[in-house]
Amino acid sequence: MSGTSRRRDQRDAESPTAPDSTTRDRVFCCGDEVLVQRKDGNFYLGTVVEVNLVQEKCLVKFDDNTDHWSAFKHLAKLNKVDNVMCVICKKSQTKKDNEVVVCDRCSRGYHQLCHQPIIEVGVDCWECQRCQTTPPKPLRAMRKQAPAPPPPLSVVPQEQTKNKLPYDMDNLVWDTHHRVNSDNKYCYCGLPGDWYMKMLQCGRCKQWFHEHCIRCLHYPLYLGDPFYVFVCNLCNNGKEFIRRLEMKWVDLMHLVLFNLTVYKAKKFHEIDADILQYVNNNWNTLQLPPKIQNVNSEDRKSILLSVLANNLSRFKCGEEVKQKRTCWGLRVRIPPYAPNFSLPKVRPINDAVLKDSWMQQNRLKFLPPSLSVLVSSKCEVNSTPEHLTARSPTEPPPGIKLLQIQDCPPVFLPKGLPATGHKVCIKSSFPCFPESREQIQRRIRAQGLKFQRIRHFRAQKARKLLKNAIATTSQKICQELPLTHLLTCGSYCIF
Repeated sequence: MSGTSRRRDQRDAESPTAPDSTTRDRVFCCGDEVLVQRKDGNFYLGTVVEVNLVQEKCLVKFDDNTDHWSAFKHLAKLNKVDNVMCVICKKSQTKKDNEVVVCDRCSRGYHQLCHQPIIEVGVDCWECQRCQTTPPKPLRAMRKQAPAPPPPLSVVPQEQTKNKLPYDMDNLVWDTHHRVNSDNKYCYCGLPGDWYMKMLQCGRCKQWFHEHCIRCLHYPLYLGDPFYVFVCNLCNNGKEFIRRLEMKWVDLMHLVLFNLTVYKAKKFHEIDADILQYVNNNWNTLQLPPKIQNVNSEDRKSILLSVLANNLSRFKCGEEVKQKRTCWGLRVRIPPYAPNFSLPKVRPINDAVLKDSWMQQNRLKFLPPSLSVLVSSKCEVNSTPEHLTARSPTEPPPGIKLLQIQDCPPVFLPKGLPATGHKVCIKSSFPCFPESREQIQRRIRAQGLKFQRIRHFRAQKARKLLKNAIATTSQKICQELPLTHLLTCGSYCIF
């Protein structure tokens, strides 16, 4: 027998009992309250109902009558307070007739003799004098119903647009083109805006309205898109009216290049990668007339190229600035030209009234609502183009700085003159008032003096030019004649 086995037998003989699983310390006992840590990381309170010392785990029962086996390492025993201190004498010592009793309501300890009245022996359920005299706090009443949901986030409530505007239209001072006012108040909401940034102008009051404030829109607005007939609900008996005007190919090309310039911040765009792709992606939402809408995607490129080449007054080829011949851009980076139209005085405006008024005007045609319904089924209402999904709503497009839009300053009127009831000179952007006879005579005299000075200056300049011409001619003649002829004609040469 080896030495190691001999020593092991000696130790076994010396020990009073052989090692067995039952000799291990009982860490947990039945009835212990423990905290069990589960896989979610939380601790749950339970009671030990069975202990397995061999596998070192306990069966824990919870308050919902469910049980679960947990290892010792996942259990934490709650510390029991053996000595409860009296809250009056601040001592925890007990005697036979003076034990510490715990209140079943507030869990505070009292000696039997310290508490007034004295606590009787053998009371199962006991409450201290403090809990008996203090009334219980009323619980907060439970809500019978959930609160109403907040109203949807909208700049203009529906009720506000039907009553009146939050500002006075007569006090607004506009520029000559009626696009910008001095107070920077527009739309039903009275918030600022730019007329070319998805806004429509009412055909009657000439006020501008935001895209998200117009209720009758079924298609997304494009930047600088003026091809609409729009009447606000204040001018149309509480009901908005909007129709799409028919566009030509040149107007479509102008609108597409303007939007590409603003969103991509580039002056020139490739015909295949940029222009044609943008047109195909937005073909259903552009609300084109049937003769353009029915064109196949294969024929669009040739038509667009011919439109670009035949309208060089609007469009500019990249070859002019040493770029690719397939790159095109706007010659002047401004929105398309707005069509001029006038609305009839009949109210409210509808399709029949507008058709009768424009019957003799072949240049103005609008899409019927039946065609709009067919096109709207292919696109989402108020959908956002693809290039706007990655940008926050408050961030302006990067190509705004490339635009060449120069708005005229608002026309400020003299103090005391109303904003309406006068004529405005479009050329000078200043109001024209009737002049007195003295002012007219003074202006005529000033013009006469100005013209007299101009005539005198022109005559003086003509005499000087004639004198210089004669001197130059005489010098050339003297240089060309022989010496003998110069001696005979010296007087002429000297002159």
